[in-house]
Amino acid sequence: MLDLEKVESPFSLLGCTIDELNLKNHLVFLGSNTKQECMLNIDVSHANHEKEDHVYFGIVKLTIKVVLITENDPVQDTMSMIIEGGFSAPEDIGKEQFLRLLTINGASMLYSIARGKIEMITGATFNHGKVTLPVININKY
Repeated sequence: MLDLEKVESPFSLLGCTIDELNLKNHLVFLGSNTKQECMLNIDVSHANHEKEDHVYFGIVKLTIKVVLITENDPVQDTMSMIIEGGFSAPEDIGKEQFLRLLTINGASMLYSIARGKIEMITGATFNHGKVTLPVININKY
């Protein structure tokens, strides 16, 4: 069994918030004739990383948009979310490593949080069905 303390990262999520959430819906059920298209934009705020008391701080913002397309229905239902997270790490990891952690680990953490929130929100929106974002490899983004 892997000892997690040996692989623990010095990179930390300080907190996150949903900056914006929009839902346009006219569906009661999500059926097999409804397909979802998902889009993602990752913005690592390099301008906002700073060093204070020997700690780096940075912000990552994700914009996620889901379009629901239902066969023989001209109306597209949409959901978009902007989620932002603050992260920190000790300065001894170096600025370059901190920015890499912001981009990969920070975006991965926020995407996982957003997936859960979108499932929860859409699960409560529709009488049947929910939107499940795909699992992605942030390294390939």
